[in-house]
Amino acid sequence: MVKSGTTCFADFYYHQDQVAKAAHQIGLRGVLGCGVLDAPTFYFKTAAEALKKSRSIIEKWANDDLIKVSLAPHMLRTVSLKTYQQCKKLAQEHKLLLMTHLSETRTEVDFCLKKYGRRPVEVLAEANILDQRTLLAHACWLTKREIKILARAGASIAHCPISNMKLASGIMPLSAMLKAGVNVSLGTDSPCSNNNLDMFEEMKTAALVHKVHQLDPTLAKAQTILDMATINGAKALGLIKEIGSLERGKKADLIMLGFNQPHLVPVHNFVSHLVYAARGSDVETVIINGRMVMEKRKIKRINQDEVFNKVRKFAIF
Repeated sequence: MVKSGTTCFADFYYHQDQVAKAAHQIGLRGVLGCGVLDAPTFYFKTAAEALKKSRSIIEKWANDDLIKVSLAPHMLRTVSLKTYQQCKKLAQEHKLLLMTHLSETRTEVDFCLKKYGRRPVEVLAEANILDQRTLLAHACWLTKREIKILARAGASIAHCPISNMKLASGIMPLSAMLKAGVNVSLGTDSPCSNNNLDMFEEMKTAALVHKVHQLDPTLAKAQTILDMATINGAKALGLIKEIGSLERGKKADLIMLGFNQPHLVPVHNFVSHLVYAARGSDVETVIINGRMVMEKRKIKRINQDEVFNKVRKFAIF
């Protein structure tokens, strides 16, 4: 992520104590979602155990400058409403974000209709899960009524277009959401369903897929997409007063790109270039919290070759 210019990320699943340790060592800002499921996993056997682990991680990183913790009940197919409400209660106690998957696939919606007689957004709204401290990943299959509910609640969306295409999940109704005033941010959904974490690639894909889907080249303008990857993301994570834009009083999180590249010369519009032409490999410098994390494409606080060797050693083929 650092090598392609990401300064702050949201993560979701297991071993968040170790994710926090790695991010802190590098100097990367992160909001780490402690995964909670009712089904047993290799990391915990019950939701109660998952919540206990979450409390421990919350306490450990409570006063860190870079690391924030959040609660992350997986999705309505794997988490009961009772567990969702327990997660929300813990999040509210510590004024934390709650992240979850929502309406990623038709199958998920059908499951909800069969079990609860209502669609996913309606179910979570009635359970008092949705508010300004809620981040919903995907949201591909929404009705107009659900979009209105999200707008009223102030919940944010993490749009993951490459993952949605790779898994054939569907296409999020971006135009309808933006018109309704829903805060839409941009994400990759991890290498598991994307294959990389390059937000420049994600921006370009997001801009293009909605144009062709609705046969309208004026949709998803470059500035709209850049906002989704920056200031909207900061708002979604509850960090808009600290990061997301270059303003006096905010944290010094910024990146510098080298524009002396064939695909970036000449420049007619910098915003358009960032969305349609730039690549993660064009990022030369990354500064996070006022500290130089990467300079001339070299990350300062870790040995990259050592990390690569460890990954190769532990990878299962």
